[in-house]
Amino acid sequence: MQNSTQAANAWRILFLLFLANMQRGLVRHGFAESGDTIVSSTFFIALALCLVFLFWQRQAHLRMALFFGASFCSFILLKYFPFQPAGTMLDAALVNNSLTKTGDLLQAIKTTGRTIPDSAVAQQTNALKQFLDKQLKPGQTFLDFSSTPMLYYYCHRPVPGYFNQNLQNTVDDFLQRELLKAVDTATVPVVVFASYPRAWADASDGIPNVSRYYLLAEYIFENYRPYGVIGGRSIWLSNAFKTLAPAAVTDTLLYMPDTAMLQSLPEYTGLYFNNNQKENAQLKPALQRQGDALGIAGDTLNLHIDTRTLGHGAYYLEVQYKQQQGFEPYTVQLDISDSAKNRLGIFSFIRRDWVSSRYLVRLSNHYFWYRHSQLDMQLWPAREIHQISILKDLSFENQAAAYN
Repeated sequence: MQNSTQAANAWRILFLLFLANMQRGLVRHGFAESGDTIVSSTFFIALALCLVFLFWQRQAHLRMALFFGASFCSFILLKYFPFQPAGTMLDAALVNNSLTKTGDLLQAIKTTGRTIPDSAVAQQTNALKQFLDKQLKPGQTFLDFSSTPMLYYYCHRPVPGYFNQNLQNTVDDFLQRELLKAVDTATVPVVVFASYPRAWADASDGIPNVSRYYLLAEYIFENYRPYGVIGGRSIWLSNAFKTLAPAAVTDTLLYMPDTAMLQSLPEYTGLYFNNNQKENAQLKPALQRQGDALGIAGDTLNLHIDTRTLGHGAYYLEVQYKQQQGFEPYTVQLDISDSAKNRLGIFSFIRRDWVSSRYLVRLSNHYFWYRHSQLDMQLWPAREIHQISILKDLSFENQAAAYN
């Protein structure tokens, strides 16, 4: 009975695991790539265990025969006959098995090492490797913020943090903090900030890295400074790093306006803090206006900020709207410029009312926040705004000191 209960729990857990991974399998590595078996393998095992549970046999050898028979038959019946005319991975496994070429592959690897480098990529990264070899000590390394983890391999430098693909696996605030614990500027004095010119990996799926990994971005802006472009990469050095002669190429893209369509991110950020009072208590108003002090001219709200009076730290722009029901969603635009009216940031987000009337836009994860002491913000349409605030996030107070 105990074994039967364990089998019941096992197939239920595996079915849940399959359902949890189904969305990822549909988005990537799924049917379009004929790679859906990568995520559906748990389905076949769960189905086999379910059949073992339903047709439970006392003899262990009968249970094993049922399990392996069900696993094989379900896979053959469900996967071997494809919808597409091209062959499946199972076809290749049965007809053109790669094990027959193992000897040739091992012979090639024997002369090159465990990993076969791409000579074109190695040549592209050679300038960066030479720079790091010249400027860094053997135990020092760099932080890759360009979503190019293979740079560590080609530059022969250790990977800081737990994951070998830091950005790709740093999916929440907790993991960003954990990574920052391993990024000591003494041992990680260099940051590969981005590709130059910018590549898809600098804003994968249309989300800029400074928005997706906003804690890492703020740490970089606080503790590092731009140096220049080396080997098609924008390089930053720690503030305590020795002074070097200017690089031959400057990353001019750092001074272009930041643009992002934030969609519903500000809305759900406001909802998150409304529903988490402990986290919300860490947000302290540094500037607040409402009523006649809002500075609305026509349908545009104007706000002037002196970042020197705010000091270091992490900051949000908070927009609270009047409660209103039954309107169509619309787009709100936020323009940020310096004292000379040069545009620094152009952001937009969707305004709705049935999720939250509170909207939070992160400001301190953008480089202009650290370069300019005077900022002018324009927000429109502004007719329904009840209150505008600049909130300091105290949970990241003295962030650099906490990690170093």
